[in-house]
Amino acid sequence: MSIKLVDSFDELVATPFTNGINALCWQRTLSGNFNEVVDQLNATEAITTLDESRLSALSLSDSGKLARDTLIEDLRLLRDHGLSPNLDCIRDYPRDEDEIVPTDVYSFHADSAQIAADTYLCSYAGGASEGLLNDEAIRKVDLPETRAALLQQFGGEDDDEFRAYLNEYSYDLH
Repeated sequence: MSIKLVDSFDELVATPFTNGINALCWQRTLSGNFNEVVDQLNATEAITTLDESRLSALSLSDSGKLARDTLIEDLRLLRDHGLSPNLDCIRDYPRDEDEIVPTDVYSFHADSAQIAADTYLCSYAGGASEGLLNDEAIRKVDLPETRAALLQQFGGEDDDEFRAYLNEYSYDLH
């Protein structure tokens, strides 16, 4: 990943991915109690999609209201830029049971998008997404012990067919 820092929402949505930049980061200090919003949601689903009406119905302290207002404002900003935002409360996400190379969203992985996409990740409560610079990354399939285990699972030679297998199951992105 090659990251460019931006200072505002307008800069975030206007900055093109050029000269090797494939991630933008808008660091900001948010006011309010986002954990209170999460607690008040009483979400029982693994992933609960939120909208303004559900957020507005919450009975919150002044600090919780500040957090809710930020969420609603972020949704508005994205919509005003012609985007279709999705705000989710994620309590749980399925983990991959693959013992050799997990490929779930919790594991470090390379984004394989072939075209620029308007995908924004934002953590309001809990840890933020982590990134890794391109020159710091080592794919698990390039570690000899992992490659040997995958070759054994594949049951063939380390050839084009094996590389296609790695790609088909997204092992080459982790």
